[in-house]
Amino acid sequence: MLVRRLHWTGVVALTIAVGLLLGGLSQSVQAQEGPDLPSGWQQLSPGEFVQAVAGVRDQVALSPSELAQVQAHARTLWEPVDLASTTESYPTLNGLYELATPRFEQLHGLPDNSEQKQALETLLERVDNWAGRPYEEVRAKVFLMHWLKASQDQVMDEVRRWVAAGGTVDDIRPEDLIMMRHALSNYHQIRSSCSLRWDGTVTAPQTGNYTFSISPVNVNVQEYRHEHQFDLQQTITVSVGGQAVLTATPEEWVTQSVPVSLTAGQAVPLTYDLQVDSPRLPRFSMNALLFWEGPGVSKSIVPEASLTPPSGEGQGLQMTVTWEAEGEPQTVIQTVPAIDFAWCESRIRIFDDPAFQAQLHAAAWEKGMSNEYLDELVLSGRLHPFLFDPHLTDPIDAVACFTTAQQREFLDMLVARPSLLDPVELEQARDIYRAFRFGNPERALDIFGLWAMRHADLACIIPNGSGYFGFNYYNRRDFRQLGLCVTNELPEHAARLENEFLEMEDGSCCLPVAYSLAYSYQGQDRFGEWIALLDDKLAQEGLTGEARVNWLLARAHAQEIRLSPPEFYADGMVRPGDGLPWITEAQSAATTPATRIRVAHELAGRLTAMLKFDDARSALQEAGNGVPADVQVQVVEAIEAVTRFEEWNTAAVEQRAQLSQDNYVAKLQERRDRAASAGNTDAAARYDTLIQQATGDE
Repeated sequence: MLVRRLHWTGVVALTIAVGLLLGGLSQSVQAQEGPDLPSGWQQLSPGEFVQAVAGVRDQVALSPSELAQVQAHARTLWEPVDLASTTESYPTLNGLYELATPRFEQLHGLPDNSEQKQALETLLERVDNWAGRPYEEVRAKVFLMHWLKASQDQVMDEVRRWVAAGGTVDDIRPEDLIMMRHALSNYHQIRSSCSLRWDGTVTAPQTGNYTFSISPVNVNVQEYRHEHQFDLQQTITVSVGGQAVLTATPEEWVTQSVPVSLTAGQAVPLTYDLQVDSPRLPRFSMNALLFWEGPGVSKSIVPEASLTPPSGEGQGLQMTVTWEAEGEPQTVIQTVPAIDFAWCESRIRIFDDPAFQAQLHAAAWEKGMSNEYLDELVLSGRLHPFLFDPHLTDPIDAVACFTTAQQREFLDMLVARPSLLDPVELEQARDIYRAFRFGNPERALDIFGLWAMRHADLACIIPNGSGYFGFNYYNRRDFRQLGLCVTNELPEHAARLENEFLEMEDGSCCLPVAYSLAYSYQGQDRFGEWIALLDDKLAQEGLTGEARVNWLLARAHAQEIRLSPPEFYADGMVRPGDGLPWITEAQSAATTPATRIRVAHELAGRLTAMLKFDDARSALQEAGNGVPADVQVQVVEAIEAVTRFEEWNTAAVEQRAQLSQDNYVAKLQERRDRAASAGNTDAAARYDTLIQQATGDE
């Protein structure tokens, strides 16, 4: 039984994810058959409303009108709530807020949401007595604080109070343990340059030649994100018997050693040195893996049973980590089972109590991989907790918790249960590949390819207003990052994507693969070859009808991004109007109502980005004429999305005009005041006239 009183010192960065892994209100799911909204749902108490409506929403695809009704009613229940004195439970409050708030606003907030700020201030002033109260209450409050944009420190204070009131590990659901592991132990965190060294001896099980190897992923790259620059230079040296047998440098990333002769039962000194030079560690970059292959041993991590620390006692290796914190040198020395590490965050965490962490990981693994739990996930359509929602927390953390062998077992499980990939969104699929490729590169690509084929018709995102950075920005960003990974870091994967996953069995094009390859070719300055490949495909006489549609959409995408620079680190230029000829041809090629609407959605997304709102709605309405009711829902949702963006754009234009006006008037007033101070009454009068004309004041 895993029982331990929690203790809190140091920085805990991921507490907001305490509730993420439960398949509750924030989980996007596959639409499945289920009950309708319960009779009289608008007369239910807030708690009953949240429980009943959230359950239905997560099981069926509610119509746009039903969703609007639910959101409006939730808002009428949420708005009068006084967070300082309400007696409603936190699960009810959190549920009301999630139901009342659009998903994009939950994730990103709004530029000036004074209502949200006031709600957070009131919530932070509230001091709850957590003694005897269940874990579900604190997780709901933490989630609500997160939606209201509380800082990590503010969230931490709340969880510390829960711990001080008696919270224990056994109170936490097993599937939450990965996310909560940062909150259950003290740890050091490294965010920049550091040195890691593993020392001890290795003993071969049989006499013969052994080959040692490291991860094939070359992460010595520069990554630009917003105003931040991430430079990373890594050097790895593996020495056996006092001789360097493998050296990987930024200039030459060697991943496999020369053959090393080992004698069965004879311990030989082993060292693994990792030198990292980086002002700020990028995500999905840090790893330390040591494989071997030899007589009777297939390629695998050098196991704990074959390793001995320098003391000669026990198993494993001595790990020494050195870095600087606030100008002071820091060192941590621990005994670890093997060289089997991958850190996907923009930091390395070294826990003070690795044995306890191993217990947490084991408990999470047992729950997360049980057949009963997996069957439950398949039926519910919820996301597996080892994958979680990247919108709400740091990158996939399972690779930091589980061994390379366990990661392979998990990926194999996904292949055996592919429906678990259905609720995975593009950003999640991208990060699954980036996280698992260090120790299982080929299987990680298999999973991305499998996901892509199950989402072969992935649609563009119709602009939604707040956070708008250009047509289909978020999808383009994710595909561009995938293009980086499969070209710069594992070049052979670009070829595998093209050869194994680009074309579906029916001859159609897998769009997620095509879009990723477009950026791969572009980053290699070979974009003309990609366009030629697509044109040759479209020139094939037998490619007609439905099978032709996605190839045309891929060609439209290529035309739209063709003027972007041949690099992965800039957003690039996109011209949504340039692909319209191929979109128009796709409309003609489509033969089923669902495909016609899908193509109309692509057209509407581009027209909306070009501010041609009426044309976008007309395209959708025309495609929706005479289609079945279940398909018509998609048309209505897309039209509503176009209208929302039009309203946002109109407000944004008015806001910019008002801001320009205000700045102009402020400048006139400044000059008027200067003239008046200088005694220049004529000039002051002229400025007064200009100010009156600008403001409309008499």
